[in-house]
Amino acid sequence: IKEYMKNTHAKTHADYTVDILQIFKVCREAENERFEK
Repeated sequence: IKEYMKNTHAKTHADYTVDILQIFKVCREAENERFEK
């Protein structure tokens, strides 16, 4: 996640830094089954 945040913004947005404070995982009922269809 840290590398993704670091590498997925335009060069024009390089005048600031971002720190990860918390990471959440959300699991919703039957979401995986619907996604795999």
